[in-house]
Amino acid sequence: MDANDMRESRLAKRLLEKISAYELGAVNLMSICGTHALSIAKHSIRGSLPEWLHLIYGPGCPVCAASPEEVDFSIGISRDKDVVMTTFGDMMKVPGSKSSLAREKLRGSDVREVESPLDSLQVAEANRDCKVIFFAIGFETTAATVAITIMEARKRGLDNFSIICALKTVPPAIRHILESHRVKVDGLLYPSHIGSVIGVGPIRDLTREYRTPCVIAGFDTPDILEALDMILSQLAEGTPEASIQKKGEVKPEGDILAQRTIQRVFRADDARWRALGVVPGGGFFLREEYEEFDVGRSIDLDLEPSPPTTECICDEIMWGRKVPMDCELFANRCTPDHPQGACMASTEGTCACYYRYEPWVLY
Repeated sequence: MDANDMRESRLAKRLLEKISAYELGAVNLMSICGTHALSIAKHSIRGSLPEWLHLIYGPGCPVCAASPEEVDFSIGISRDKDVVMTTFGDMMKVPGSKSSLAREKLRGSDVREVESPLDSLQVAEANRDCKVIFFAIGFETTAATVAITIMEARKRGLDNFSIICALKTVPPAIRHILESHRVKVDGLLYPSHIGSVIGVGPIRDLTREYRTPCVIAGFDTPDILEALDMILSQLAEGTPEASIQKKGEVKPEGDILAQRTIQRVFRADDARWRALGVVPGGGFFLREEYEEFDVGRSIDLDLEPSPPTTECICDEIMWGRKVPMDCELFANRCTPDHPQGACMASTEGTCACYYRYEPWVLY
C-alpha cells in the first residue's frame, strides 16, 4: 500500500466512524449514477455502513436507461445491408424483445463498437456508400460530445451519417422518482461528471421542492463516504440542500460552453426511459435545424410494441424497489456473458455490479 492509499484508508475509516455516529433511524439514499454503483460495489462500501443506512442503486446507467423500444428500433435498422451501426460496447449486449445488436452482428449485420461518438465520423468517411448510424445513448456528458459530433459531421459534409437519439437528461428523472412515491428516497448521491456539465442549479430546485438532500460527489471511496456524511448531516439538521463534495471538479454554474453546445443542437422533451416510463422533459431530441441527422425521419420500421419480460425484474431493480437476488434469473440464466436484461448487460448496471462484487451468495 503506497502513501496515498494509506491516507485514503485512514480518511475512509474516520468518515465511517462519523457516519456510524448518526442516530437517524432507517435512511434510504439513492445513487443516481451507474459509476457510483460500480464503485460502491467494487470497494465493498455498502457492507461497511451501519445497518440502518441503506444504499439504493437507481436508474442512472445510460445503457439501462435506453427504452426497450429504442433498443428494438436499433436492432431493426441494423439488419439493413446498407447500414453500418455504431454504438458503445455495453449497448451491443442489451437484449431487445427478440435479439440484440451483438446477435445481429453474429448474423452478419455490420455493427461496430466505438469508444466515442466522434469515432463514427471516421467510419462514415471510410464508408461513403453506406448509411452510418450511431446509436446515441447517455446523459448530459455524452450529449455534449454527440452535439459536437453532429456539428462536425455537417462541417465535413457527411450526409451519410445520422443518429438514433436515445439521449436522456437526468434531473427530470429524479423529479419523476421523487413524485412517484414508489420508493422511499431520503437523499441523493449525484455524479460529479454530470454535475460538472449542468452545475448545481437544476438539482437545487429539486432539493428545495422535495426537501431531499443531494450531494454531487466523485467516485473514489473517500469521495462517496464524505458525500454520505454530508447528506446525513443535512438530514440530522433538517437543512436539505444541493451541495458539491468534489468542489475542485464541479463549478456551481457547471460548464457553460458544454451547456450551450447541447442547447444549440438538442431540445428537451418527454422521453421514455426503461422502467420509469415516460419522463416529462426526460430526453434530448434534435432541433429542427439538425433533424437531417435524425435517422427516425428517414427510416420507417413497422415494429411491434416491445412485450414486457415476465421473468426479468430489471424494472423493479432500476426503481430501487428490489435487488438482483430477488430475481429468479440472477446468476442462473442471467450472467454478464449471457444477460437477460439491461441491468446485467452493462458493466455499471445494478445486476452486473452485484454479480461481480457484492457478496450476493450470503443473502
